[in-house]
Amino acid sequence: SIVKKLLITGPFPSSCYIFLEKNTAYRFMGINGESIVSLSIKINFASKIIHQFTKYDFDPVPKADIVLVEFIKRNEGNRSLGQDDISAFTELINMIFLKKKHDVKGGLLTQFSYIQVKRIQHEIGIDLRKRISMITIDEWIKIFNIWKKIGSKLN
Repeated sequence: SIVKKLLITGPFPSSCYIFLEKNTAYRFMGINGESIVSLSIKINFASKIIHQFTKYDFDPVPKADIVLVEFIKRNEGNRSLGQDDISAFTELINMIFLKKKHDVKGGLLTQFSYIQVKRIQHEIGIDLRKRISMITIDEWIKIFNIWKKIGSKLN
């Protein structure tokens, strides 16, 4: 899709404005929970809804609510990961999300040993019982940095 090309695979624009159905915008922005897609976008872009349209702004009237979302490319100075780490970060979140574990503990145990998961819990202060989709981008970056430092149980 166009959105995937613009925001995930690149080449990336410095900024873009996209009309989206509200629920799709929320999914891409991780508003009701993170996903592989929202994290892949957030690592490269800051986003915000800049306008909420009424249904009557369009002819014909759509069944869904429409919003205009602004995506602004993060540069090296305002991004928590360097360009070289982004593909490894994306690989880690893909490996964890694709295992279909529902809680943080189960998700992390797919890539880390029990002792490593306890270390992550201690260092980050993360609740291992919460849903994997409720881990914020900042927590994912901290998990990734620990993963880089200590490696996974698979190494």
